[in-house]
Amino acid sequence: MQPPSRVLWKVAYDKKRNESISIVTANNPWITDLSTYVFCESICDQLEWVKWNIANVSKGFTYCCPVFELAKTIPYLPDLRNTELLR
Repeated sequence: MQPPSRVLWKVAYDKKRNESISIVTANNPWITDLSTYVFCESICDQLEWVKWNIANVSKGFTYCCPVFELAKTIPYLPDLRNTELLR
């Protein structure tokens, strides 16, 4: 399965601390309907290091989710179900 080209995503994994997170951003600064860009519920508000305005679509609509949640849409992501959140 190919990842949706309408988003860019990144997985961060700290093996030493066994923590991970996925960050997803829309590949379109002119979005009007966010529903086709969201694949999991955002938990960015739980991450102290997210300091930018994630809701500002013109600067890049972004959200964060556990890797195992994003893997439901992009199944070839690494199996990080047993990790804590990278906070």
